[in-house]
Amino acid sequence: MNCTRSVGQRINILGRLFAKKLNDQILNTGLTGSQWSVITCLLLHGELTQAALCEQLSIEASTISKTLYSMEKAGWISRIVDKNDKREKKSVLTDKAKAYLPIWIEIVNDLNKQAIHEIPSKDMAIFDHVLDHILENLQNNI
Repeated sequence: MNCTRSVGQRINILGRLFAKKLNDQILNTGLTGSQWSVITCLLLHGELTQAALCEQLSIEASTISKTLYSMEKAGWISRIVDKNDKREKKSVLTDKAKAYLPIWIEIVNDLNKQAIHEIPSKDMAIFDHVLDHILENLQNNI
C-alpha cells in the first residue's frame, strides 16, 4: 500500500480542510464547525442526551461536554431534564439557534457546492455510496 494514497489519511485531510474552510466562513456568525455538527445532529434526531450525541458523532464524552458547554453559554442550545429519566439532560436547539439556521445552511450549502464543483452527479453518487460503505465497515469493525 502506498502511504501517500491511504484512504484514511486522505479522508482525514479532506475532513480537516473542509472543517477549516467551514470555520473560516461560519465563525463570524458565532458558531464553530464542531458546533455545526451538533446542530445538524439535533436537527436530524431532535432532543439528544450527551451520550447519544457522542454515539451519533463518534466523539469522546470530554470533547462533546466542552462543546455543549460553549454552545449553551453562547445560547445555541439549552439542556432540559429528560421526562423519562430525571438523571439525564437532553440538548435542544434554542430559538436563537433556529433563527440562525438559514444563514448557517446557506454557508454550508455554498461550501458543499464549491467542494463538488464540476464533479458529475453520477460520480458523487458513487462517492456517497463508497463513503457510506467505509463508515459501515468501520462501525461494524470489519
